Amino acid sequence: VVGIWATQRDNGNLNFVESQAPTTTPTQTEIDATIMSFLKERSFNPDAFNNVTTPEYRAASWLAKDPNRADLSEDRIIARYALTTLYYSMGGEYWGSWYKKWASYESHECDWEQDATVLCSNNNIETLVLQTQELLGTLPVDIGLLTTLKGITVSNSKRLAGSIPSEVGLLTKVDFMVFSSNSLTGTIPSEIANMKSCMTLNLEWNVLSGTLPTELGSMVQLTLLNIQHN
Repeated sequence: VVGIWATQRDNGNLNFVESQAPTTTPTQTEIDATIMSFLKERSFNPDAFNNVTTPEYRAASWLAKDPNRADLSEDRIIARYALTTLYYSMGGEYWGSWYKKWASYESHECDWEQDATVLCSNNNIETLVLQTQELLGTLPVDIGLLTTLKGITVSNSKRLAGSIPSEVGLLTKVDFMVFSSNSLTGTIPSEIANMKSCMTLNLEWNVLSGTLPTELGSMVQLTLLNIQHN
């Protein structure tokens, strides 16, 4: 008789325990299912987990095979997933050697940096900077899972298109957001106004349209709003 595997939280970590005897080692298929279920429940795009080609599915699958997963807290699993989703959604395979540490099993996600692309404090991701012409694709909605961010810059790639996801409004600790010199389209999401600490919002040189959300008037800390050349 093969036991049924389930997850158990131990000091914030995801562990694999058997709900019935006998005790055996979980298979990779069982681990994949556990990680997928955990991340699907937290993703803002759960339907993406039904398609093996999506950035969300690919990131979760990558994480399920992480040899260090047993040592990861839930917060770190989510952070690694969100960063890897960004990687796959924005053409990380083509970023070149400058970003070779990204999506690496061998290093902590706070060390996924070259030229200070990821900056952390107390192992919390606080700053994310991606400024390269090699960005290709769209901003994923699960960027909203990086709730410890205090600053984010994604700029200088005319091959980065699509809309600004409304989930950026969940990044309530951000004091600067720079999405300039890309090819972002659509309207500015009103949820951006939830970033009450934001002092700099730079969306210049994109293809944004529509009117400014009236909700931006509630951003009392905002000192620079740049939307020219849209």
